Amino acid sequence: MKKLIIFIAVIVFSKTFFVNKGWNLLGTSDDVNVTNFDVDIVWKYKNSVWSYFSKKYNLNYKKFKTLKKGEGFWILSNKNIIFSNKKVLILPLYFYDMDKWNKIININNDEIVIINPLNGPGEAKDNNYKNLINSLVKNKKVPIGYIFTNYGKKDINDIKNQINRWINLYPKIKGFFFDEVKNGNFNYYKEIYDFIKNKGNFLVVLNVGTKPDKNYFNIADIVVVYEGKDKEYTKFCNDFPQKSALVMFNINKEDMKNLINAKCRYIFINDSKINSYKKLPSYFEDEIKFLK
Repeated sequence: MKKLIIFIAVIVFSKTFFVNKGWNLLGTSDDVNVTNFDVDIVWKYKNSVWSYFSKKYNLNYKKFKTLKKGEGFWILSNKNIIFSNKKVLILPLYFYDMDKWNKIININNDEIVIINPLNGPGEAKDNNYKNLINSLVKNKKVPIGYIFTNYGKKDINDIKNQINRWINLYPKIKGFFFDEVKNGNFNYYKEIYDFIKNKGNFLVVLNVGTKPDKNYFNIADIVVVYEGKDKEYTKFCNDFPQKSALVMFNINKEDMKNLINAKCRYIFINDSKINSYKKLPSYFEDEIKFLK
């Protein structure tokens, strides 16, 4: 261990930090829960004692779950990763209302916006949607195109055709949101994921809507781990919080404040009982404030 760390620079992070493939020596200016870290292993040395956290290894050392402010630590990762404690709004925009669109465009917060002209891209370009997507990108938002998969029953060639239409009709689209995703169809969704990634660095979001197969996190950038109104199922955020999204409806303002603290990095909470994706929540401004 000591021979390795001689060559590694120390990086102090707060809300966002970068992990390179291999060993990294880091420090923290905040308390951090390391159970959110999707890496091989985390080590720290304190009071002449080595301790570690890992989901991959069981070692004969003391385990820890929290790094305290000012502590240094080592991470071994098999890939480059960006970690962030900052919450990101993942917003289903399924309404045709330009006043509300402008409100969304002007939000001062990180935001992924799901665009849905006609249960997908439709057959022809809509210039209003084109302008919306362009404005979102200009304002540092991430617009992604809606595609439903009918729980893996939809012809995969039709899915690929819709992906191509999204890119051709709306060249500034940044990714895709796949709805009606079913557990147990790994090969189907992997083929879709590979098809997209071969076209470019597009974001891939799978909406499983319930506790997903863990393998799905290998073929998606974000997975919706729960979609509904049962607060108990925020626990589905726990396994892969950095890649998990929580979408909830029929939630009052007080519960919304508490649910913001769920481990999922990506979140959207609405107080609407029906058509929750066709209008913004009544407490939308407060939700944005609490996400920061």
